[in-house]
Amino acid sequence: EAAERRAAELRAYRAEAVARERLRARAKEASDRDTSERKHAFEMLKATGLEADRLKHEQEETNRKAILEQQRLREETLRRTREQEALQAEREARERRRKQQMEAEAEAERARERQARDKRREE
Repeated sequence: EAAERRAAELRAYRAEAVARERLRARAKEASDRDTSERKHAFEMLKATGLEADRLKHEQEETNRKAILEQQRLREETLRRTREQEALQAEREARERRRKQQMEAEAEAERARERQARDKRREE
């Protein structure tokens, strides 16, 4: 009877050990699966972060190029405006010189007419 009890206890102990080993194996599988899922999630998060960084850098580069293009266009517009102003000033100066020359010629003509009148009076 003691041997049977001892054999039964040994079987129960072995059954518990097997059950504990199975639980431990299932827990390890679950833990490994969880670790694997977390690792995958981390890799996805990291990849998403890298993609976000890449997109951010692309956007910054696009913005930088747009700012440079705006500056170039402003400078080009300013240059053209200055050229137009210079041409306008040149036209105005030519017009003033032309008017002065016409006035001088008219004054010279009046002076000649006065001299001719004066000369006729003297005669």
